[in-house]
Amino acid sequence: MLILMTSISKHRQHLHKIFASILAVSLIASLVLYQPKPVEAATYTFTQTNWAGGQSTSTATHPGNQTS
Repeated sequence: MLILMTSISKHRQHLHKIFASILAVSLIASLVLYQPKPVEAATYTFTQTNWAGGQSTSTATHPGNQTS
C-alpha cells in the first residue's frame, strides 16, 4: 500500500495533466458531435371553440375516453 501511495504522489502532476487532457477532449467532442433534434409545433396554439356533444361531469379515463 505504501508503494502505491508513493508512486501516486510521484506522478500526481502527470495524472492531473492526463485528466485535464481527457476532460478537454471529451468536452470538445461533445460540442462537435452533439446534434439536437429540432422541435416541431412549438408555437402551435389550440383553442376550444365548441363543446357540443361532449360535455359531461365525469372525469375522462385514459383507455375509454380519448379523442385520438
